[in-house]
Amino acid sequence: MAHENAINIYTDGSSFCRPRLGGIGVRVVIINSSGLEEHEDYPLSGYAEATNNQMELYACIEGIKIVMRRPDFGNFERVAVYSDSQYVVDNRERAFLYGLEINGVIIKASLLTMPCCGKTY
Repeated sequence: MAHENAINIYTDGSSFCRPRLGGIGVRVVIINSSGLEEHEDYPLSGYAEATNNQMELYACIEGIKIVMRRPDFGNFERVAVYSDSQYVVDNRERAFLYGLEINGVIIKASLLTMPCCGKTY
């Protein structure tokens, strides 16, 4: 479920074992002024020699980069990142321990909501 007054990022990453090739997908969802969901999909390129965990993390990073380029980025109270990866959810605090800087903007874990599998962590 998408949060209101937030940019909601749904991510997924995967990797095939033979040949070893990874890929990611990102969906951005916002609730418009009429209360309806608007979404944009970003299927992104595959990557050779990638692991599943690498692709899951990369999908989150690329999703954050995508929303930060939006002209309306500053109009939202928070960024909610959704992942089905337990690895991503379990490691989000470490990943953002010192803040993630993208284009001069530092993102702290406290500003992110990362529900996984229907639970909020």
